[in-house]
Amino acid sequence: MTEPLLTTVVHHGGHWVVVEARGEVDADTAPLLRRACIDALAEHRHIVIDLSGVTFLDSAGLSVLVGTMRRATTDGGAMRVVATSPAVLRVLRITALDEVFDLRATVADAVGAVDDA
Repeated sequence: MTEPLLTTVVHHGGHWVVVEARGEVDADTAPLLRRACIDALAEHRHIVIDLSGVTFLDSAGLSVLVGTMRRATTDGGAMRVVATSPAVLRVLRITALDEVFDLRATVADAVGAVDDA
């Protein structure tokens, strides 16, 4: 049995929710991440998307991040992104989204920032 290309786990706590993604985020798997983010935002205004376990991110994944940020901020919330993988950070830099997203090195840092929001 082969492992799925992307898994998501949602962690709830206080005024924030963390959507943890592991694997590859591309055109085939981005809908899974999108659904997890939409569901999480239905319950919380502040969202942290943990991409520390993501090994590949393409334009479909970037679209999910932009859409999630729009949803969160439209409702008066905030979005933080945890990114540590060189491959993910490179894509964010190339697209200048590292200037748009609030990037954090750890979930603890991101959650602390959300709690301060």
